[in-house]
Amino acid sequence: MALPALFSALRLSHHQTTTVDRHDVLDGIKNIYIGDRGYCSYNNMAHVVEQGQYFLFRTKDIHSKGLVGNFNFPDAESFDIDVSVILVRSHSKKVLADIHTEGYIRFVDQAAAFDYIEYGSYDTYELSFRILRFPISTSTYECIVTNLPRDEFPVERIKTLYNAR
Repeated sequence: MALPALFSALRLSHHQTTTVDRHDVLDGIKNIYIGDRGYCSYNNMAHVVEQGQYFLFRTKDIHSKGLVGNFNFPDAESFDIDVSVILVRSHSKKVLADIHTEGYIRFVDQAAAFDYIEYGSYDTYELSFRILRFPISTSTYECIVTNLPRDEFPVERIKTLYNAR
């Protein structure tokens, strides 16, 4: 693995290419894009996945209304789970009737950037990732989403990588 490629402090808008698209991908090298809460979005995750790279994003905790706020989590305070999400940009009954999944369905509204499905389209996009939650103090938890493989990147290694950002 190459050293992590960090997201710049630039705010991304719907009309800009993402930082991922501006970063060179070298043959045989896997980059890990690390981002704080402001960069955790389905759009940024999809751009990393489409380039065959890895992401590690800090996100709002599971009790918030953020990206991971509506998943089913284990009863434990700390966990490392796999989730699969089908993204849609239409509330049409036709779209929803055609989806057969045991995973989650998430609607990406018009205000949110998502470059792989046009708003109102009947298309779908599947995204799989891990959600990790672990303590950083006696009363505070960190929540991370990543597509890094569990066998090479257990929780302790994820903590080290994120801390090195």
